[in-house]
Amino acid sequence: MIALYCDYEDDHTKSYSCVIGCPVNSLDQIPEGMVGKIILESTFALYHATGEFPKSLIDTWNNIWHSNLKRTYTGDYEVYGPTFSPLSKEVDVLVAIEK
Repeated sequence: MIALYCDYEDDHTKSYSCVIGCPVNSLDQIPEGMVGKIILESTFALYHATGEFPKSLIDTWNNIWHSNLKRTYTGDYEVYGPTFSPLSKEVDVLVAIEK
């Protein structure tokens, strides 16, 4: 599962969209009531949120917001993959940055 942060009005302090979904091979047939989004090719800073959930994820985003990253705000996302389970709550956070 992916949580995509996109359609930023400006930066993380302004309006943006959050779309919950999963990767697909095609956007040719999007079910009614759903949207398709493309994650643009970019350079990403990778963070690993591990530990008590959702505190670890909140702390990770707080660190990102207060960092000196040169963010592009073109699309950031969280990956809830095989390492996210009831026992091991690990989330990868990818933040689009300037090259």
